[in-house]
Amino acid sequence: MVRRFLVPLRTAKSLPDLKKERPSLDKVYSQTLQNVAVRVDLAFQAFFRRAKNGENPGYPRFKGKGQYSSITYPQWSSGCLLTGNRLRLSKIGTVPLVLHRPVEGKIKTCTVLRSSTGKWWVIFSCETVPEAVLPPNPLPVGIDVGIKTFATLSDETVIENPKFLKRSAKRIAQAQRKRELQEKGTKAREKGKRVVAKVHERVTFKRTDFAHQESRKIVNSYGRIFVEDITVNEMNSHRCLNRSIRDAARRGRNSSPFSRTRLKAPVGSSSG
Repeated sequence: MVRRFLVPLRTAKSLPDLKKERPSLDKVYSQTLQNVAVRVDLAFQAFFRRAKNGENPGYPRFKGKGQYSSITYPQWSSGCLLTGNRLRLSKIGTVPLVLHRPVEGKIKTCTVLRSSTGKWWVIFSCETVPEAVLPPNPLPVGIDVGIKTFATLSDETVIENPKFLKRSAKRIAQAQRKRELQEKGTKAREKGKRVVAKVHERVTFKRTDFAHQESRKIVNSYGRIFVEDITVNEMNSHRCLNRSIRDAARRGRNSSPFSRTRLKAPVGSSSG
């Protein structure tokens, strides 16, 4: 018995034959197709890592039509090019773009993402981005995150929990009930699904904006910041507290309002 592993390079070499079998693949930029092979490899690496560590592995799922929500151009200026407020994408064409801020540094990759509400986003990964260094500040602070209150600082400052999900719970329930009344597979049910997604999206935007504003205030006021080391995924498994934990914007390691990633972000950015 010969054991063979499906590595990205071997998958990429099979793409020409796959294009002959499925002519529709020829409409997709070649490096974008190769990036799909890399994504599959990363998904299985994570699966085997979780299985080895005794965690719930969660076997990678096949993403059919309508479930694949993003494509990546892994090499800038080869397949994609930004000129002013217009982005040229190979095999797609030139599309208008709204830049929320000027691009800093050298663009490495470009990812086009479609949200559950039908919005399109472009994400640029950049290198050699100039860092904004804040003036020295020796003042330390410790942060204790909670559920009843959003956070409590060591100087007894309390940040109240806005509870965006709880405040929108009635609207979400109404939208979900209206969707369930529609027959499956109909346009009305699909429309109802987008309405539910939009309500959740607004909650997410409010959470993210609030977390960025509070982390910016802390970074501006203190020079040494200490946060507790908590395992958010294990906390989310608690049936009684799951919704309250998610309402406090704590859903993953780097999505926590005061994670190291989020606290570092305002330092290298001039935006709040």
